[in-house]
Amino acid sequence: MAFLSRIKTGRRVFAVAAALAVAAVAVPTAAPGAIAVPVGDVVVAGEPGGGGGTGDAWRIPASVTDNGGVSAIDSAGGTTFSVGFDSGTDAEPRFVPLATRWDGRQWASDHVQLPPGSTEARLDGIAAVGPRDAWAVGTWFVATPSGGVPRQFIAHWDGTSWQPVDADGFGPAGGLTAVSASGPDDVWAVGYGYNAAGGLKTTVRHFDGTAWSEVETGAALGDRPWDGYWVSDVAAAAPDDVWLVGVGNLTVHYDGRSWTRADAAPDRNVWLEAVRTDRVYGTWAVGFFTELGIPHTPAAFRWNGREWQAVAVPADPHVHLEDVAFTVTGPVAVGYTMNTETGYAVTLPVWPAQKAQYVETPRGATALFTAEAGPAGIGLWVGGATKSPSSEWNYASFTAWSLMPRRY
Repeated sequence: MAFLSRIKTGRRVFAVAAALAVAAVAVPTAAPGAIAVPVGDVVVAGEPGGGGGTGDAWRIPASVTDNGGVSAIDSAGGTTFSVGFDSGTDAEPRFVPLATRWDGRQWASDHVQLPPGSTEARLDGIAAVGPRDAWAVGTWFVATPSGGVPRQFIAHWDGTSWQPVDADGFGPAGGLTAVSASGPDDVWAVGYGYNAAGGLKTTVRHFDGTAWSEVETGAALGDRPWDGYWVSDVAAAAPDDVWLVGVGNLTVHYDGRSWTRADAAPDRNVWLEAVRTDRVYGTWAVGFFTELGIPHTPAAFRWNGREWQAVAVPADPHVHLEDVAFTVTGPVAVGYTMNTETGYAVTLPVWPAQKAQYVETPRGATALFTAEAGPAGIGLWVGGATKSPSSEWNYASFTAWSLMPRRY
């Protein structure tokens, strides 16, 4: 399921007391400044643990495509966006970018204009600044006699359409994995490109409100294998507070002047998939441990202002954590169990006396790649993939909403 990679951007929790006061109400359409929640099919959660918890059921909207997945969900100003891709059919595999907005009852698809010369593309990250200002990143492909060459893809939503950014200055090949914005003039995108010798390298790009430029990270990313080029995610809380995470314990912070590396687990091998910064809960990173000869197990960390602290989560085998969202009741991490192809979710303890709790996932989810809390932390969107009804080999896009997912 590695082909269904995800990129995410975090949201922030506001007005906790007000959230609790309205936590029992689900509205069918968006009021100004609020996020519309689903009113469609109700599916009682029952995976992975099968019940015994308290909370709300999941509402599962119809899939946008029977062949593809949802990579990321993000919200701003009352509008919820999702991005991903259609992977084509068994007979004719071909990436087509997917971009949708929630209209209160279903996901409405918006056409994504491809760059000139592109044969196909996919989207892996979304950063919503407002209803008329959002950025999506991923990879587009140029046809060659030997196959498609990947190129870095950035598209902008202006409230009417998705338009590609001129990629002439983005290098001859590469791709982007994630994007995050602290405002309209502070947008960060990460991914990979190639150096002058033809080797892979990390790519970090920044939008200042006028133009995109490549950002040099110096030696902060290190020179160990993988560290030099694979960054999974970025979280921009402010122009002077930006985190990057990736493979090989990679966590790097930008303070507005320089990049500083601060490994999350120096004595272990960990692949970090997501990093999020919240005004209430601080900065968190999730992923999975990859010790040789041992099944992967979930990994979670919290930044205490000086160093990363490991967060106690169940050491369930074959589990990858892919994203974290900050709900009114605390952080929730989502992912999947590789060997059973089922969605996975767990609360992350904030205080030493707390313990992680399993969160029931929506039935049918084979993987959860993204999570997005509702306004003021009320409710939770999740997105990823489910088994395709049209092909035993493919996956269909999947999203679900719960006002307060059951936990046990």
